[in-house]
Amino acid sequence: MHLPESFYSQQQQQQQQQQQQQQQQQQQQQQ
Repeated sequence: MHLPESFYSQQQQQQQQQQQQQQQQQQQQQQ
């Protein structure tokens, strides 16, 4: 089963956004 490239790119973007949110939360906790 072959998925379109757009599907992969969307997944990557979602993962990056989640990582950024986690980093921001950690920074807030440290402050």
